[in-house]
Amino acid sequence: MSGDEDVDVTQYRSIHPSFPHETTADQFFSEDQFESYRKLGQHIVRISLRGTQRGDHPVAIAEKLADVLAPSGCSSEAFLTHTKTLDRIWERFRETPTLHPFFDELMRQTIAPLAAGQQAQAAPAGAMSNEETTIALELIQLMENVYLDLRLDDFWSHPDNRGWAILFMRWARSPLFRQVWEKTRRTFGIRFEYFCEARLGLPRDKPIVRG
Repeated sequence: MSGDEDVDVTQYRSIHPSFPHETTADQFFSEDQFESYRKLGQHIVRISLRGTQRGDHPVAIAEKLADVLAPSGCSSEAFLTHTKTLDRIWERFRETPTLHPFFDELMRQTIAPLAAGQQAQAAPAGAMSNEETTIALELIQLMENVYLDLRLDDFWSHPDNRGWAILFMRWARSPLFRQVWEKTRRTFGIRFEYFCEARLGLPRDKPIVRG
């Protein structure tokens, strides 16, 4: 029950609180009981298959259902908190002309994909301004916060996290971003460092520095 069912179904539920999980020990359903289950089933199918067209391939329908019906991996509050932080960072980029080239580099889509085991190169040392260094550190901290709150180790491929995954992969290809990561990665969590190597191709200490 999701609260948007027909009146007949909600009325039956108000009289029978265990609906739609009534015992099946009694196989002789009353007419209104049977009709309530039928209408609820019809409602579930209509809502689940909304947007599909006659003739759509069953595999395509199943893929869409897997995406749109996937249970959330985190609370909406945690997700929205991080998007607000990202908005504030974007505003800094918009308002600071000297950061525009760094923003273009972070969001570039034409960077060639890395081969298996290959790592992108960092920018030459000393090529960053204090503004660029500071905002890169904010981006890395946001990444760690999102990683922890959204449990990206477990939910990297969750449909709701696609935008974060794409953003992080783009950022990790930026030479300027990688230069800051090279200098500061020891100031972030060890699990986060492993994650950044595995998912984003960012280098980590070998062996890991633990203190």
